[in-house]
Amino acid sequence: MGSFLFKKEKSFSGESGCIPRKAQAALSFELTQEGFRLNDVLSCVGLPEATYHYHRKHAQRPERNHDVKERITKIYDQHKGRYGYRRIHAQLKAEAGSLIIRKSFG
Repeated sequence: MGSFLFKKEKSFSGESGCIPRKAQAALSFELTQEGFRLNDVLSCVGLPEATYHYHRKHAQRPERNHDVKERITKIYDQHKGRYGYRRIHAQLKAEAGSLIIRKSFG
């Protein structure tokens, strides 16, 4: 069982081109589901336990402004990527007549 963990160790190191903490937490969760102990997985990965639990907790929350993000993507795709956030914001405002905060474009 232990040799499986060490094969993935290089991808978890903090070097450039490695996967982010959120993905590390997701993979750690999958490994614990396969029967590995959490402490063993986290020590091998080098992920703090608090970070693991933070990402587990926030992964279960529903996505905020999902409908707005879908509308933004639809407008962007309709105009073949030529619309920036200002034009998309103006079109959303014209279509819905509602106020959409520009920070939802980030």
